[in-house]
Amino acid sequence: MGSEATVLRGSKPLITAGAMLAGLMAFLDISIVNVALNDIRANFGTPLDQIAWVSTAYAMANITVIPMSGWAYGVRVSRRSGELLRPDEFHQHRR
Repeated sequence: MGSEATVLRGSKPLITAGAMLAGLMAFLDISIVNVALNDIRANFGTPLDQIAWVSTAYAMANITVIPMSGWAYGVRVSRRSGELLRPDEFHQHRR
């Protein structure tokens, strides 16, 4: 590895707000499953102690899929075309 440091560009408040919004959305997503757990249990006709794994499995699937979606975007869309999707980056490349 070289001694080159990665320079991150962007607005720190905007990045922070985006990360906070993503965390809030993940929290709401898992909370919705927890609220719906009673209806899920009633539909399957199982006691609560046997259906509690649904909430855990959903949270684990979320934890697994979220990082994979970022990796898949990086693989599927090249860095150059991914940057072209952001208008501020597009103008920098045209100069």
